[in-house]
Amino acid sequence: MILERALYAVDAKNPRLITYLRKLASTVDSKDTLTEMLRLYRQPEKFTVVFETKEDTQFNRNYAQTALKHLAKHNINSAYEKVDFVQSHFSFEVNELQATLEFLVVRLLDTKDPEIIQWRDDVFERSSDSVVLEQRIRLAIRKTQWNEIIFWINKLTSEEQASYRWQYWLARSEMKLGDTESGETRLKRIAGNRHFYSIAASIALKREPRFPIARVECNKEQLEPYQDDIDRVEELLALGKTYPARKHWRHVVAKENQAKSAVLACYAKKKHWHLFTHEATIRGELWDYIYLRFPVRYWKEFTRYGTKYNVDPVTLLALSRQESGLELTTKSPVGARGLMQVLPSTAAFMAQKYNLNYRHSSDLFDLDKNVAVGSRYLSHLLARYKNNRAYAFSAYNAGPTMVMVWRRAASKEIDIFGYIESISFKETRVYVKNIFMFKMYYREILKLEGDFLRPSELTNSI
Repeated sequence: MILERALYAVDAKNPRLITYLRKLASTVDSKDTLTEMLRLYRQPEKFTVVFETKEDTQFNRNYAQTALKHLAKHNINSAYEKVDFVQSHFSFEVNELQATLEFLVVRLLDTKDPEIIQWRDDVFERSSDSVVLEQRIRLAIRKTQWNEIIFWINKLTSEEQASYRWQYWLARSEMKLGDTESGETRLKRIAGNRHFYSIAASIALKREPRFPIARVECNKEQLEPYQDDIDRVEELLALGKTYPARKHWRHVVAKENQAKSAVLACYAKKKHWHLFTHEATIRGELWDYIYLRFPVRYWKEFTRYGTKYNVDPVTLLALSRQESGLELTTKSPVGARGLMQVLPSTAAFMAQKYNLNYRHSSDLFDLDKNVAVGSRYLSHLLARYKNNRAYAFSAYNAGPTMVMVWRRAASKEIDIFGYIESISFKETRVYVKNIFMFKMYYREILKLEGDFLRPSELTNSI
């Protein structure tokens, strides 16, 4: 058990835990193995030297796979060169090595070596892991290889293929390969729903994007069954006991169906209980109730700084909804702060470059200073990318260096939908899509006109 736990420590990049486990080992052999494991952790290139004398046991096969993945994190080409040795030295069961090989191939997506490409794709073909296969699909999208897109999507299960995302890319591929009728039929099936690729389908069909909107009213009669619970929540809030109030509210909402959750969310919105409204929409899965899910808060500040720095206030509102849920005191695990989740290092850079009123990281919990710095930074990124919001949003989340990497890796023929889907960080992919969707919702709520994507943004050029 100690030795197996040490393998998890290698995966977790925690060598101190291996040192601790070595103290717990009760045999000399186990202590020696843990000492060797720690040495190999620090010198992963010694892989062959360590394993060439190992017996073919279950633990040693697990140990070799863990060490090979660790080597791949440091030098993927060296790890690839060790594959033949591993396969010949150990007698793996069918598919026992597959997950480890998949770990390697996702790090070889951009290889130019024909031999490695063939081996890589052979590994992908044997995969049944949708997360792994989707990375291969995204490579095909990034390279605008339409036949390849269809081939790899067809490796997914029928349920996975039926998603809006992959139906859109199947349709695009069919149309590019000359099967316009089949492609348009797919697009028509997914258009008109509340999903990024449903909107993309409408754009491809040259239709005005539409999506379902649910509404609710909450009157005294509807709220009567909950009056005791509402009174309790209000009393707890009046006493400053926010956590018990939220806990009770969650308990009430959890018992109800979608329609009744919507009534409770409506009441919370009228009371300006923003966290309680959010709680009810999440627990009640009220995804189509955009008037409940997307409060218009701090509009005055977004309008002021949007006008000052030439950024659409709706963009600032949508970005802040994605970043912090429009909560002023939010702090991320990496240290981003406030409404627009600005890093202190970014704030210091912007303050120096543009002479902004910012002195200390605590300033980022001040509404005006946070919106001022965040708006100025987004304006800076929009100028850098000639007003292309997809690039600016992905740079705001992942940094300009990653945007440069993603754009350089892409085909010159890729459009903006291809760029967004081929972003290698899931967080950033979701982030960019969400902000475009949130902007559309907010324009509906505020009764403002605007394109989902401007004509200049639909291509992948700047």
